[in-house]
Amino acid sequence: MMARAGTLRIASQPIVQIDPALVSSDAEVLVANAVYDYLVDVDENNNIVPRLAVSWDQPDPTTWVFTLAEGVIFHDGSPLTAEDVVWTFDRLRDEELGFPTSSLYSNIANIEATGDLEVTFTLTDPNPFFLFDLSDNHALILKAGTEDADTKFNGTGPFKVTSYSPENRL
Repeated sequence: MMARAGTLRIASQPIVQIDPALVSSDAEVLVANAVYDYLVDVDENNNIVPRLAVSWDQPDPTTWVFTLAEGVIFHDGSPLTAEDVVWTFDRLRDEELGFPTSSLYSNIANIEATGDLEVTFTLTDPNPFFLFDLSDNHALILKAGTEDADTKFNGTGPFKVTSYSPENRL
């Protein structure tokens, strides 16, 4: 059954920032989670569960290979690809951009699109918490090349932002 289109109205503390790399308040995280999605997430029993990645494998202690779901589209109609995942995590770990996640992902030596729907992460050292790191509130996948992520919202989540006025209306 398809969801019915409509308008969702909620009240919350002011939403100042919804660039996933910079969200900090509960309200901002809530909105970002409605607009974007993760590779993997953590369920109520603290288990890693699929989101945009339908499967993953760890062929050795420092290599993780993720297979993305087919048919996922961004709100602008473009398909999700491995390049989007690579771009997102390169952005999150770029020290020059100064995002709070740069140290969280500093253990990533390389990220490569090894297929249209396959991404390979190579770590500098084994990290038993790597899958949990991928479910950090900031690890929501953006379209590769996204500019102005704080004002243009093009995600794969269930809700699409049609207008945004910082600290006023979303």
